[in-house]
Amino acid sequence: MQTTQRNIRETGEMQVVIASREGGPKGYRLTGKAWVEGQQVLFKAESAEALL
Repeated sequence: MQTTQRNIRETGEMQVVIASREGGPKGYRLTGKAWVEGQQVLFKAESAEALL
């Protein structure tokens, strides 16, 4: 987690992938801004892209 926090402090950007097989396969890539508060990584999505 320390590497992730360091990268976020340097770039302020993050991508998150969400995937599910329930009700048929589907997934999304969320892209947005991230920041670190204490030991927590906070993320605010700015765009979403359907993957499946």
